[in-house]
Amino acid sequence: MLRRFSTAGAAKKVEAAKIKKHTRRFGRRAPGNPVDHQREVTALTAQRRKVQKMDRSDFWRIVDSSVSPEMHETVTEIEGKLESLSGDEIKSFHDRLSEALFELDRRDISEAGFRFSGAYEADGQGNDDFLFARCAAVLSGSKVFNQVLADPSTFATAWDWCGQDILNVIEEAYEDITGDTWDYESPVDYETGSNTDAW
Repeated sequence: MLRRFSTAGAAKKVEAAKIKKHTRRFGRRAPGNPVDHQREVTALTAQRRKVQKMDRSDFWRIVDSSVSPEMHETVTEIEGKLESLSGDEIKSFHDRLSEALFELDRRDISEAGFRFSGAYEADGQGNDDFLFARCAAVLSGSKVFNQVLADPSTFATAWDWCGQDILNVIEEAYEDITGDTWDYESPVDYETGSNTDAW
């Protein structure tokens, strides 16, 4: 007597085999539906791969390892490092830079007096001039940065105006990496006079 083939029974066996294989792969605590669990695993993997925001130590590690006697070389070195980051990491780098520039945005630092080396001529009194000088101070490394914060008189030196190029480099690196137009605004304003409590 021929046995009748049950499609329902066959389907159950196939599903049981999938679950058994799935359990071996993902563990006994895995849900019964392999498809649903695979989606959970994919979502978890994506979450783990989500870029963490760059902290201050990461920012200064990039800057300090890029410092060169020539400011344009420092900017170029940082540019190369930014191109190895994700778009979110570049935004975080921009945030940390904005914070550093904001910290230097103080009346006592501005009034210490400063000038620029090279072909750029400025009297060191304009808002943009002070911003450019602050950029150069940050790109000179964490040691110089902290020195200026502790003793504003150390800001009275000749800064390389090329330091301001970092502002454009960040935008260009982001656009090259993501293919998107840079329209990001940091929560911290670095323009001169933004740190109102220090003026």
